[in-house]
Amino acid sequence: MSTNNAERIEEIKKVLYEQAPFPVRLKRIKAMLDLVDFAYTNVKLDGSRLTESGVNQILDGEILEDVPIKEHVLVNAHRDIYIYMEQCASMMMDVDSRMVLSFFSKLTGLADPVFRTGSEPIYHLDIVPKKYGDMEAAIKEALLEVRRTDFKGDYIVMAAAIHTAIIKVYPFEEKSEMVARCALQYVLMRNGLYPLAFQVNETEYNVATINSLNGSYEAFSKIIIDAVIAKTDKLIEIVLGS
Repeated sequence: MSTNNAERIEEIKKVLYEQAPFPVRLKRIKAMLDLVDFAYTNVKLDGSRLTESGVNQILDGEILEDVPIKEHVLVNAHRDIYIYMEQCASMMMDVDSRMVLSFFSKLTGLADPVFRTGSEPIYHLDIVPKKYGDMEAAIKEALLEVRRTDFKGDYIVMAAAIHTAIIKVYPFEEKSEMVARCALQYVLMRNGLYPLAFQVNETEYNVATINSLNGSYEAFSKIIIDAVIAKTDKLIEIVLGS
């Protein structure tokens, strides 16, 4: 793309900021919307059949009879992850192996990581992850490689690259893709964006991820930009309707 993605995002955000300052009540609404968008996107792209409304209800403290308890636990885990990401972003921390392990721990409730030991194909992403003798070192090196790259200020591509790096290593027996999406959303938050609800289904997300694994971030960048536009429109609608 000829225009830096980050520059395009800043232009979109200006439209929203023209509506500021926001009343306290609207700030609370936005905070809940951010949390719902974050949790819903992550579980939806992991194959959950939960609706956005269902995620909202769970985060609001309701117990849904037709939803397994483990899904309630997983959705609510995103609240702790979101708070953790806000804290890390306030200190302008980079994504590192410790953060990745923290995401896994909060998603699974496990104190110690359960690293992948095999090398079975991940068919929906068209990859066969390498075997690593030291998985934590592999995560660290993959993230360092991203940090060595000059993205020319384009944090949208950088977020996609960090997501891709974690997917490529595929460090855990489960939840590797959810961890990668947490890292992606964190990079966006660290750069002043709000959590996003991706306007794609699981198949479209997988295709964009495969493209990224093959070195092209254009499709993934479009997913992020489309999500920013949708979120900005939703926030403006809330502000104007208040």
